[in-house]
Amino acid sequence: MIERYFTQPAVLNRMRNGIVSPYLDALAAELEAQHYSRKSIRRQLRNAHAFGGWLAKQHVPLAHVDEAVVERYTEPMRRRPCPSRRRGERPHNARGLPRFVALLRREDVVPAQLEAAPCAASGTERWLEAFDRHLEHVAGVSAGRRKNCMHIARGLLQAAFGNSDPDFSQLRAEHVAAFVQSRAGKRAPTCRKDPGSAVLTFLRFLSTVGVIPLICHMPSPACVSGHTLPCHGF
Repeated sequence: MIERYFTQPAVLNRMRNGIVSPYLDALAAELEAQHYSRKSIRRQLRNAHAFGGWLAKQHVPLAHVDEAVVERYTEPMRRRPCPSRRRGERPHNARGLPRFVALLRREDVVPAQLEAAPCAASGTERWLEAFDRHLEHVAGVSAGRRKNCMHIARGLLQAAFGNSDPDFSQLRAEHVAAFVQSRAGKRAPTCRKDPGSAVLTFLRFLSTVGVIPLICHMPSPACVSGHTLPCHGF
């Protein structure tokens, strides 16, 4: 797969020899399925390979990789100023690393993120706190958008589970579609995409920590009866 994006023998040989090399084809396939540009796919593959090189130099096994390790790797990198993001934009040579860690987690190379995935008895608030930490420290989302995503995520959990602790194995596509349709219908036409976008962000977080299947799009209200959330790459 990566031969589609790198043709020079020396580059390919380097990309094929490293601790993350066995997973680069899967990363390329996932990015391609999500219609990323060729330039973006090349950059993210290079970033993942460079991260693997740093892990090897630091003697950090892949099994010990988590978002904190990524943060340690990217912290010395200079972030680009961005008014809407307190910490600035993630540097180009760090783009895509949270996605790569999520892929390693799905491949069972990296253990489930225990801190971000509390047990069912810990309740709605623990999940929302974990989601907020993910938005700020992993996704680098601005404070304003974080507030909106948190508000929508809380509403979805309330609509789906009421006052009970979330059991995400019971979260069905019709719950999500009905909630998004209800919230969107109360907004001005220019803002009707906001609830769906925020819900998708939350579902992708849940996918990352391994409690629901991968989500690539919002389920359509017209064809979801009786179905669980779709299992697709995003």
